[in-house]
Amino acid sequence: MSTAHEHEIGFVSFVVKTRRERVEALLGSRRRRSELLSELPHFRDWDPRVIAPLPPSCGQASDIIRELRARRAPGEAYVISLSPDVDGRVMSLADAVNAVVQSRPSGGVVLSCIPGRLAYWESEHPGAGHGRSDCFVLQRVA
Repeated sequence: MSTAHEHEIGFVSFVVKTRRERVEALLGSRRRRSELLSELPHFRDWDPRVIAPLPPSCGQASDIIRELRARRAPGEAYVISLSPDVDGRVMSLADAVNAVVQSRPSGGVVLSCIPGRLAYWESEHPGAGHGRSDCFVLQRVA
């Protein structure tokens, strides 16, 4: 099982290089972590090489779980979220995805499945249209 620190370093690795130092400093600071978390619903500093939108049909928890499992997600995920009830927790993949779906439309949640390799991110208005998905996979292929 991966540690919280490994998941958070993995999260930082999905960010463009020019912003990693700042993101790592905010994420690692108890006082300033909330500053980064408040950016998650509209976060735009993802490395374009690792982010891919999910099809709009992936709106239900079961669809998201199926998509992550197809990408070899394990049974647990580390949650990075504005919600203090789940932020910093390791949860079963199903419980973590269900928590994301139930928190809509607030979004801004990252589920780290495999540190630095596979994560799920949902922006503020999933399924709101604009001709694009608001649910994304962050994946680095070896």
